[in-house]
Amino acid sequence: MGKRLTNVRSIGTKCGKTPIAMTSGEGKMTLRIDDTRSTGTVLSKHIEASKGIISAGVGWDVTKSRSITVSGSKEVPSGKHGTLTAYVKYSGKKFDVQGLLAVGGWYTFQKNKTAYKPIGVCFKYSQR
Repeated sequence: MGKRLTNVRSIGTKCGKTPIAMTSGEGKMTLRIDDTRSTGTVLSKHIEASKGIISAGVGWDVTKSRSITVSGSKEVPSGKHGTLTAYVKYSGKKFDVQGLLAVGGWYTFQKNKTAYKPIGVCFKYSQR
């Protein structure tokens, strides 16, 4: 039975919730992160379509990991303790999944599934 993605639309970017790199220290100093991480596409659970169909629908290969450069720095003022944390930045697409009926014609059986592609890094800085 055939399947396809439909109603594919961009849903902008978001930052991941799991830190991929972190550094901290006492000021006065410069915190620096220079690293490379390999990270993959994040898909909704239970998508009833093959990775090939999903890849064709969203426009990138969802089976391949991407290498992202984690590079940033932040000045920590004197007398403060600073922490610089890096997270993966993702670009997302939302889509519906359709199946082909035996009698011909398509029907939508899954709505609002998502795929997020790693595109870079988000940094968060905190100090105390």
